[in-house]
Amino acid sequence: MKKTRIICDFDLDGAGCCLVTKWSSSNREYEFVGTNEDGLENELKNADPTAPLLIYDVLFEQKHVDLADRSNVLFVHHHDPITTITSKKCKIVYRSETSCTKLLQQIFKNVNLTMEQKNILNYIDDYDCYDLKYKKSLFLNMLFWSFTGNKIEKFVSAFEHGDREFTDQEKNMIRLYVNKMIETAKNSEPHIYKTKKFNIIIFYADFAINELCAEFTKKYDCDAAIAIKKNTLSAWIRINRAKNTEFDCGIFSKMYLGGHGFKNFGSGKITEAFVDLSKNFDKI
Repeated sequence: MKKTRIICDFDLDGAGCCLVTKWSSSNREYEFVGTNEDGLENELKNADPTAPLLIYDVLFEQKHVDLADRSNVLFVHHHDPITTITSKKCKIVYRSETSCTKLLQQIFKNVNLTMEQKNILNYIDDYDCYDLKYKKSLFLNMLFWSFTGNKIEKFVSAFEHGDREFTDQEKNMIRLYVNKMIETAKNSEPHIYKTKKFNIIIFYADFAINELCAEFTKKYDCDAAIAIKKNTLSAWIRINRAKNTEFDCGIFSKMYLGGHGFKNFGSGKITEAFVDLSKNFDKI
């Protein structure tokens, strides 16, 4: 039997999806591939058409489904589609949920999970929706990004039996992550743009994007934060989840970043439209 190939978003939620799937069919062998929207097309083109293929939590369009419209393929995403997507053979599951990990738990609802397995999945869901009811949710994300090599595979291997105490080595990895995050914040050069309806903050970072966006929006009472990676001019935008705001990251991403997204988050690159808008930002 050929390995089932899982192509998932390259983040903690993607790793959670892999754990749920592995626990749902433990007798199968799996290959884990982390990617993003930009890399999905190439991954689909290179996939073995005779092997089962599962695509989780990566924003896909009709062109992606057309590349892998086979009966042994499943697409799953936990946000409502931007446009209608149809298929002839493959299965598509689009359903609004707090995380793709949580959605897969509903799809594989007949699987009996241990308390340790349920706990690790709850932490992953807590981080992905950024409720952060548990401190461990943050620590797990820090650990995920601290792994080297295939982070998805490393995380799945580390927590194949579910939740557990961190090892001394893992605790040290988390401490190093925190130190790097603090250093990144010091060198981020934040600027703020205030209007009658919204306050937006921009800063430079290519590390701990969610944590720094949350910190800056809280500290400066902003509706959203934009992190810019200097050497590539890639940009990520996150909403202030603690604030009751009408700001929409997806609309902003489309208008100013040439990208896409949803209300709570978006991504893209620096465009001429954003450069013009950035003239209104004041250094803090």
